[in-house]
Amino acid sequence: MLLDDLYTYLSGQGVFDGSTWYCYKGYLPSSPDRVIQLAESGGLSIDTHGGENTLPTFQALVRGQRLKYEAARTKWQAVFNALNGSESALGYAMVWAEASAPNVFYDENERPILTVSFRVIKGA
Repeated sequence: MLLDDLYTYLSGQGVFDGSTWYCYKGYLPSSPDRVIQLAESGGLSIDTHGGENTLPTFQALVRGQRLKYEAARTKWQAVFNALNGSESALGYAMVWAEASAPNVFYDENERPILTVSFRVIKGA
């Protein structure tokens, strides 16, 4: 499954370690603060060339500690760099980000949240 593949890949790249930065699939707990969340976000219409490819999309979210934007931005960049163009490592036809900079907002606890969405082409 897509999220399992992404989780395993980011772990192998050292993007999170489970002691200072944590990663969750499809779930964003209220704590700890330093979290990467991977969530499916629908997808694109079915491939019209025989339907052999699936076109899922996902979002990567990075949440940092209260008022620690720079640390969260650095981690967001590590996630972005690891995932954008990672198709060969993941065994997919293509993985690409929809933007080259994060969407940024803060939660009610003043923790920075940075997101980016990705498109994927998974061959049959």
